[in-house]
Amino acid sequence: MTTVPAPTGAPAGAPTGAPTGATAVAAAPAAATTPAAPATPVNTNTLRLYEGMFVIDPILAAKEWDKVNATLTTMITKNKGDIKIITKWTERKLAYAIRRQRRGTYVITYFVAPMDAIPKIRRECQISESILRSLFIAHPLAKDVPGVPPPPPPLKEFDDSRPSEAGRMRPRRPF
Repeated sequence: MTTVPAPTGAPAGAPTGAPTGATAVAAAPAAATTPAAPATPVNTNTLRLYEGMFVIDPILAAKEWDKVNATLTTMITKNKGDIKIITKWTERKLAYAIRRQRRGTYVITYFVAPMDAIPKIRRECQISESILRSLFIAHPLAKDVPGVPPPPPPLKEFDDSRPSEAGRMRPRRPF
């Protein structure tokens, strides 16, 4: 039984609406609260521009690039995606071994796909033996626009020569 704060003048712990001094019968359970539905439902069929980064087995990428390219293209187009750009980056040393590989070839893609296709593509990447890691980002500059976005604006330069609150220069940290 849940207790509700007693109205003014009633003893503490007395159920609401019960006469004072009388034996209280168990109050009806409080109405179950249901979570409020979102104001606008999310349309998962909305096309968005995504950036996909893949770390590929370097031996496979060097010897059979056409097969890797076909695998990535098939994986995305099978899930209703439209590839705009697919580019092979360099082979680099990984920070830690992934599936006993110390090096990986990076591949970046830009593609347009519905929002519900990303979990399916991510699952196929986890199953694939040639893909070591993958990362998908909804491109922030082009929300619902099919196509490759313009490059982001340049970053503002940080001026480290300003004096601190005490009026003296902050020490520079060696990196």
